[in-house]
Amino acid sequence: MIFNSIVFPKVFFSIFIIILIALNVALLLRIKNQNIAYNSETIASERRLETSETINENFRNMILNNISSESSPINPDLILTNVFTKTKTSIGKIAKNSPISILRFSEYSCHACIEQSFIIINNLAHPFREEKFIIIASYESLRDLLLFKSNNNINYLIYTIRNDTLKIPLESLNFPYFFILNTDNKATNFFYPLTSSPELTEDYFLIIRYKFPLLFK
Repeated sequence: MIFNSIVFPKVFFSIFIIILIALNVALLLRIKNQNIAYNSETIASERRLETSETINENFRNMILNNISSESSPINPDLILTNVFTKTKTSIGKIAKNSPISILRFSEYSCHACIEQSFIIINNLAHPFREEKFIIIASYESLRDLLLFKSNNNINYLIYTIRNDTLKIPLESLNFPYFFILNTDNKATNFFYPLTSSPELTEDYFLIIRYKFPLLFK
């Protein structure tokens, strides 16, 4: 009886210590997991903030470059090369008698933005007159440009120039953009197509059709 009375408290005490240790370990693990989750959420929040700031900065640059580019004078003697016939012509001759709509891009531009734009262009209720809409591209590989044309059912004239030829401020952003070249050789009505907002591209063409109805059929 004396042995049992001595052993039982020791066993009970040992069990109590084990349970206490287990509870402490569980508590520490819970705190650790909460810290990991908090840190993960903090990192995710910081990344979202950085992404938001990057997007805002990009939009800011786009707006500022759009404003600074408006009514940019274009050298009328700038030579364009027709990718199909290899013939050369000056840009001034193309817009000599009436304004013309131009899509400008390079091989480094957002191709998804261009592809989406042509889906919209090819489905316009009132399409462009073929002679009133041209593409000015800069590609090192003519084959890549023609492949891009074929893949996107582009049926408009394509001209090429060197990347550093068109002296418009927004060229530094390397985004694809639309603009109107007027008969006075000034570039106006700039627009950047965004894959996130295709409705803006549709609205842009509606506005251009209202302002320049002779560009459309």
